[in-house]
Amino acid sequence: MIVVVDASVVVKWFVREDRHELAAELLTEDITRVAPELVVTEAGNAIWKKTRNREMTSAQAESAIREFAGYFGRLFPVGDLIFDAFDLSLRLEHPLMDCEYLALARHVGGILVSDDEKFMKKCLAGGFEGLVVALRDWPTSQPLVSYVSALDKNARTELSQLSALYQQTRDQLAREWFNPKVAILAEKKLEEKISALDREGVAHLIAACWLGAIDFWENDKPQLKSNWERHLANARTNIANAPEEHLIYIISKLHYLDVGLERLSFLAKDDG
Repeated sequence: MIVVVDASVVVKWFVREDRHELAAELLTEDITRVAPELVVTEAGNAIWKKTRNREMTSAQAESAIREFAGYFGRLFPVGDLIFDAFDLSLRLEHPLMDCEYLALARHVGGILVSDDEKFMKKCLAGGFEGLVVALRDWPTSQPLVSYVSALDKNARTELSQLSALYQQTRDQLAREWFNPKVAILAEKKLEEKISALDREGVAHLIAACWLGAIDFWENDKPQLKSNWERHLANARTNIANAPEEHLIYIISKLHYLDVGLERLSFLAKDDG
């Protein structure tokens, strides 16, 4: 399991305070811990505050500073996450630096665990319940469905609306195939809808279309998830960085979107 942790969790690895034991459970070998690189500064600052408030000795603080970065499998450059984090900060009305962690969880298909309860409440209210877990609720008894498996509510709504618009467009063109103005206006509406998506939204759109285009698949969640992860990574790299250059291609793939959304829904279902 991939888990994104922020500074509010890191500092509890070294200080015996509320939820210290829960934070320590995130240090098991079956969890791959990742974070944006800014965790080094944020956790370092938190440790400094603990030292200043005499909750840690200088020797304990220096040991923590030396050790904590080694507990991560990887630290990601913040520049790779800034655009998605900015979109999230606007959506949640929350500071951008915290949203870097949420953006990373979306990027790697992991779960964000934080002891920042104010931020967690905003994430849950914003439709990211499958992507975040408050430290007080860890380990969760609920099945965790990562963002890779199930899009958040806002993303599902956006893609469902786009799929509905595409179906309306097809119906209209079937009725008025002889009217070139109808075709032009219909394509313009689709282009406007796609252009309104952020980069991550475009990546999920084309990845969902690719997922729907698979000719043969079995009800095998691991295999389907693997396909989704691969498609999403390719879409982020090859399409989402310059979606305006790929509008015609994206529109040509929209007839696969409904099936792709159905397969994502299959991934999101709880086992059993």
